[in-house]
Amino acid sequence: MSSTALNSPQMFPAKCCCQEIPVQALVAVMSSRNKKHYIVRREENNVPPLERLYCPRAKCARWIPPKSPGPRLGYRVCPYCRAKVCPKCGDFFHLGWPCSHDSETKATLRLAKENRWQRCSNCLYLVEKVDGCNHIICRCGHSFWYVHVCLSPGKY
Repeated sequence: MSSTALNSPQMFPAKCCCQEIPVQALVAVMSSRNKKHYIVRREENNVPPLERLYCPRAKCARWIPPKSPGPRLGYRVCPYCRAKVCPKCGDFFHLGWPCSHDSETKATLRLAKENRWQRCSNCLYLVEKVDGCNHIICRCGHSFWYVHVCLSPGKY
């Protein structure tokens, strides 16, 4: 049950009879690796989706906890790949350039519009559908229809 919750954002946190299973009960039976992963996922889940920061490096793309180093320097550091990330726009840190003038971001958004890519309505992550059905589950755990935003979450 705990591994299902770890691997599927829709199943997190682990529940039984619609009630969240106490963390202490879960971690008592988990491997040390899964304990750490579950605790980090729980921290991520406690941060509102629009306040979450993810690593912009495609091969990493992991959640960056709010306590990650760097805030005094104007950027946050991904604890997994050490990338410097702008906490305002979520892109790579761009010293001296305002977020709105980031030409690469503008070009990406223009390309997204041309190719009809969509953004998650919850965290604004850019999604490209390659194949399969139109139901998308974003990295933040929010689900939506690729063709249009689902007005009734959980009803597909």
